[in-house]
Amino acid sequence: MGSITVKLRKGIGTTQLIYLHFNYGRKKQYRYATGLSVKKSENWNADTNMVKNVNAEPDSNNINADLTKLIVASSDLLRELEQGDYPIDNILLKQRTKDFKNKGESTKESQYLTDHYKWFVKYYTKKPRPSTKKPRAKTTLKPYNNTLRIIEDYEKSLGIKLAFQHITLTFHTEFIQYLQDQNKEYKNRNERCLRKRSS
Repeated sequence: MGSITVKLRKGIGTTQLIYLHFNYGRKKQYRYATGLSVKKSENWNADTNMVKNVNAEPDSNNINADLTKLIVASSDLLRELEQGDYPIDNILLKQRTKDFKNKGESTKESQYLTDHYKWFVKYYTKKPRPSTKKPRAKTTLKPYNNTLRIIEDYEKSLGIKLAFQHITLTFHTEFIQYLQDQNKEYKNRNERCLRKRSS
């Protein structure tokens, strides 16, 4: 069974950065930067994994509150992944912890492919993309929405909602086969319609 440990790492000057370590197997570990820090290592209580309530750390209560939320959310996430049927690795953990800094907890909808896809399209329809400094053009949205519809149809055929851990090489192979089968079905329907019209 995996575990979450809290460790400090040297930052600028005497500052110590607070990290969470996901221990999920023999010599398997993912290090997550919480974005929290302590001004000096002596202001840290290693027994409780909390910042000491001292004058030198005026924001200790807020830091400890945020850290507690992160530890709970991380423990819940690790337990959830261990109960699943998919192997845990650093890539998966990175995907699932990306919202921790902003919300202090895992975001349920972000783990699903189509929900994240919808957010991506909606966000970059209005916001400039880092690469072009411009929002996505309207002409780009049609193929994006068509792709979303196809993925949602595929989910209906499977009877599940695809999570990020489903996106593997096996998924790639099976999804390509699904598209090929759908294309054959679409061609067959067109041929039947043409035969009816010509008869």
